[in-house]
Amino acid sequence: VCHTGINPVSPLLTDSFIINPNPNKGQFIIKRSNGIFDDGQLTINNISGEKINEIFTASNKEIAFDLNITPGWYIIMYTNKSGNYRARFLVIK
Repeated sequence: VCHTGINPVSPLLTDSFIINPNPNKGQFIIKRSNGIFDDGQLTINNISGEKINEIFTASNKEIAFDLNITPGWYIIMYTNKSGNYRARFLVIK
């Protein structure tokens, strides 16, 4: 037991959703590995941490994106009542 007065951070779970295609040109579909997005929040950040897009999910089987973004690496964060999940994808020209 840690008695530092600091609350533990929720573990970050990976590989909980599938990005297709990856790499892509800003057009892609995200699917959950378990088949459905619960009520939650999905955020896309560039590799510098700048927020690019944010949506709230509600029982979606898949989510389609058509983003006009600069080529490079991006991180998708999905947060719901079960935890925090992330994956990364590459945008190419």
